[in-house]
Amino acid sequence: MTGIDVFMPSFADVLNNSATAALVNYVRRQFGNGSTNVTAEDVAHLRKGGAANITPLLVGTGAAAAVIIFVIAVIVYLFRRRRPHVAAGT
Repeated sequence: MTGIDVFMPSFADVLNNSATAALVNYVRRQFGNGSTNVTAEDVAHLRKGGAANITPLLVGTGAAAAVIIFVIAVIVYLFRRRRPHVAAGT
């Protein structure tokens, strides 16, 4: 579809704060970031226009990224250590 903007419909009038928090937690657990928990109070705060506290999200994501980078670095180190370097032209 080109030239047409498609937006997700609003569920604010259908889902209360508890149901919204439960839905967010379900999606986050199923698709990757179940390390933090959203409460009904968090949803109420956001609905009133409050700023989101993204610190737990950043901490959880940052820790996961650090572990992945560390594992990749160890694999690269071990791979290079086992394989002797061949000089060009020999």
